Amino acid sequence: MPSRRAAPPFTGVLRLDGSLDRSNQEQPASGELGPHGALGRPFWEATWWSWSPVVQQRLREAVALAAGGEVIRRHEVARIEGNRLVTVDFALIPRINGGAVTTLICSVIAIAAVAPDAGAGAPDEPGPASLEHP
Repeated sequence: MPSRRAAPPFTGVLRLDGSLDRSNQEQPASGELGPHGALGRPFWEATWWSWSPVVQQRLREAVALAAGGEVIRRHEVARIEGNRLVTVDFALIPRINGGAVTTLICSVIAIAAVAPDAGAGAPDEPGPASLEHP
């Protein structure tokens, strides 16, 4: 049975407006998590998220919360090569300098393929699963 190599984690720096400033994968290999031409554009417009307006809206809201100083960490569903959906561990961490949030550190790590029938009839309804503990 052929082994599958795990996609390397994506890390990036977002401006407070959500635009991607830089990342560890300027030109990711085919099928890997990466910005795919999103540098300088809103992060939620990246190919991973464009499959679902619902996911894009959650990311816009997450950016606003993180820009206000809140750490965000949850599972989201991203699209990769071949229109395959994967569950990712998504995090936004505010970077604070002089008492103010200056940028957001973003992390996206693929953790599981989404079952082919997941969300059947409502493909953009998978909700985020918070990884925070009460």
